[in-house]
Amino acid sequence: MLVFLIFIMAAGLAPNLHSHLIFRFLAGFFGSTPLSCAGGTVADLWNPVQKAYAFPVYAIPAFCGPMIGQIIGSYVPTTLGWRWLEWLMLIMGGAILILVVLMQPETYGNLLLHWKASILRQETGDKRYRAPMEMRRESLGRRLLIAIYRPFLWSYTELIIILMSVYLTVVYIVLFTFLDGYTYVFGEPYGLSLGLTNVSWAGMLVGIVLTGCTFPVVYSWTAKEYKQTGRILPETRLWYAMLGGAPAVPVSLFWMGWTCYVGSQFQIHRGHSY
Repeated sequence: MLVFLIFIMAAGLAPNLHSHLIFRFLAGFFGSTPLSCAGGTVADLWNPVQKAYAFPVYAIPAFCGPMIGQIIGSYVPTTLGWRWLEWLMLIMGGAILILVVLMQPETYGNLLLHWKASILRQETGDKRYRAPMEMRRESLGRRLLIAIYRPFLWSYTELIIILMSVYLTVVYIVLFTFLDGYTYVFGEPYGLSLGLTNVSWAGMLVGIVLTGCTFPVVYSWTAKEYKQTGRILPETRLWYAMLGGAPAVPVSLFWMGWTCYVGSQFQIHRGHSY
């Protein structure tokens, strides 16, 4: 997070477009780390039933970010200058980093046991207290190697991993392709200004927020299953996708493509031919 903020600051101070793009790429590269690690923190903080709403509560703001950023980003450059886009991210990111450092306790269970074993050794003088983390004999290089090849091994041996990866790839491609697609669709054929074009993202923002309506249903099903079986099946976590997420992807793409044209009346009114 700290390195991410350093490169955001560098992007704000960039003297030309080339250096700005390079610093923004490096900021995104390092910014992906806290994004990917946040899921583990959520898993540490809530029990299996609570995760039915904990993960969506975490994911919804994460997906709302690109939409809100587009809306804000369409007006800030014209009023404060484009560099303030970087300064706003630096201010917000710095505030979050300070809150995490000062207020977020450690949640990783193995590390907590390591600290507890260390305290017990100091208090009792008994060196037999050892945490599972301390009993691992692998070197740092070995652990890094395992962490690197394990995802590829899972993709090869577990079909569900491949399918979920493909599904999430499609979702992210659609989301971030629309970042450029909206600019063309609403800016070129319909002639909307950049500000109004980015305001159109509010529709997707509303759709993401409305997924919260499924929280009570999925939570009740999850709690009932946990009460009956004492565990949560992995397939249960797919209810959010099955109740609208997955079907909405092809529907929305068809809807977008079907309505993205300029009728004859619009051509006459605008005086253009497309």
